Amino acid sequence: MRAKSWSPILLALSCLSLAGCATTESVSREGKVLELPQGRMVLRVDREYVARIEAIARQHGTRVHWVNPPLKRVELE
Repeated sequence: MRAKSWSPILLALSCLSLAGCATTESVSREGKVLELPQGRMVLRVDREYVARIEAIARQHGTRVHWVNPPLKRVELE
């Protein structure tokens, strides 16, 4: 009987968590667009820096897991 009493609560929590994921800020395929006095810029992952760091890590027998990958500003055309 106790399992049945938890069912509606778990269902409500799962629905709320899915709704929360659906409302997070979306980023365009180009990256996050910034409106700056210098012009429109996009934040993109700095792939060259990531490649350099990962190559060094491989040489030392370690792996890198990027939680917040490094970003660089790129001007929009």
